[in-house]
Amino acid sequence: NTSIVAQATISKQVPLKNWGIAKIHAPQAWKIQEGSPNVVVAVIDTGTDARHHDLSPNLWHDPVHEDVYGWNFVTNSSNPTDDNNHGSHVSGIIGALFDPEYGVSGVAHHISIMPAKYYSDASSGSVNLRHTVDSINYAVAHGAQIINYSGGGPEFNEDEYLDLKKAGAKGVLVVCAAG
Repeated sequence: NTSIVAQATISKQVPLKNWGIAKIHAPQAWKIQEGSPNVVVAVIDTGTDARHHDLSPNLWHDPVHEDVYGWNFVTNSSNPTDDNNHGSHVSGIIGALFDPEYGVSGVAHHISIMPAKYYSDASSGSVNLRHTVDSINYAVAHGAQIINYSGGGPEFNEDEYLDLKKAGAKGVLVVCAAG
């Protein structure tokens, strides 16, 4: 719907069409800081599309294994491909490249995105929750400074709570979905 598309102009004087980007004053913030590849944001979700032209340049890569850019806890592999699109969508909001040709940008378009795929429609809630806990530990162990976690459920889980608390105690900012 073009009526909700905001027009904004950043310091480069390039028009940017994006839902809500002007409302959060991102162009003004970009004059101060546009992010840094040294800032690693773990996106604990359904994976990330590593082939997406606005995401692939901003993917984190393991310093020991350069071909590893995240982890898939559903298949226990180094291929966190998104088969749901939610994780790619969230990754884009956080750190898609500034791309005037397509009219998009993440809020911090120079960060490193570390995908951690925990969710599968085919898995039970308890299995997805176990993968969540593993994802949190992976993100902290691999240097994420920020964790964005899209998940949750109707019941309290002690392991999830304790690992999120440990992440916070290590200085990791944890942002979770609500609702």
